[in-house]
Amino acid sequence: MGGIVIMITLILGVIILYSKNKEILPLALVIIGFGIVGFVDDFKKLILRDTKGLKPAYKIVRFTNNISALCFIFDTIRNRN
Repeated sequence: MGGIVIMITLILGVIILYSKNKEILPLALVIIGFGIVGFVDDFKKLILRDTKGLKPAYKIVRFTNNISALCFIFDTIRNRN
C-alpha cells in the first residue's frame, strides 16, 4: 500500500515540475517501472496467494530493461543538445 502512495506523489510531483525541468520525465518513468515490478510481485503474493511472487530472474530482466531504457533516453537527450 505504501508503494501506491509513493507512486501517486511521484506522478503529482512530475506533473508540477515538468514545465521547469524536462529531464525529470525519464527518471520518473524508470521509477514507475520499478514500482510496477514491485506491485506485480506484491499482487502475486497477497492476492493470488503465491508465496514466491515473481521469480528473481523476471525481476532482474525487468530491472535491466528499465535501466537500459533510462540510459538510452538520457543518451538521446544529451546528443540532441
